[in-house]
Amino acid sequence: MTTVICNEFWGCVQEYQTLISGSLAILAAVVTTSIIYRIAMLPIVAERENAKEEHIRMLTFTKLKLSVELLDIAKQTRQAASTIKVVAASNVMIDDETRARTSLPLGGIFTEWKFLSLFTEETLKRILKFHRRVEDYNRDIQKSGGAFGADSWREHLFRQLDAIEVGAHGINSLVIGAELE
Repeated sequence: MTTVICNEFWGCVQEYQTLISGSLAILAAVVTTSIIYRIAMLPIVAERENAKEEHIRMLTFTKLKLSVELLDIAKQTRQAASTIKVVAASNVMIDDETRARTSLPLGGIFTEWKFLSLFTEETLKRILKFHRRVEDYNRDIQKSGGAFGADSWREHLFRQLDAIEVGAHGINSLVIGAELE
């Protein structure tokens, strides 16, 4: 025969009260720890979300600023080509004012690494290649003499301007569509 330890509910509770209270204490400790952990993580989660939002704002600002500058450079390439044609046709000697009108200024965003670093490596390489192409053109403009020299030199400058204009539009499309890295 088996012995019955508890015949009624309260008898069982009284018999196993130590076991029950220990189990409930462990459960309470686990729940409390979980709540404390979640509360402690709230500022960290909020900080991560704020950092991500700031990163998105910085990328949006960079994309828009770079887009404006790229489109401005594309417009200036056409103006520079027109100026070169007029100066060559009138056979006027190049002076500092003509060099300034035919140079393509690169805005500050091209040197702001904090912002440029938001792009992927491939996009950044294309931006830097474009930057170098504009610098090469500007260096060639500074070297130009006479009425923009021989026909071959003018054609060289026109090819550079065409490549810069196409590059500006291409990078603009790439930048506007760029996602977070």
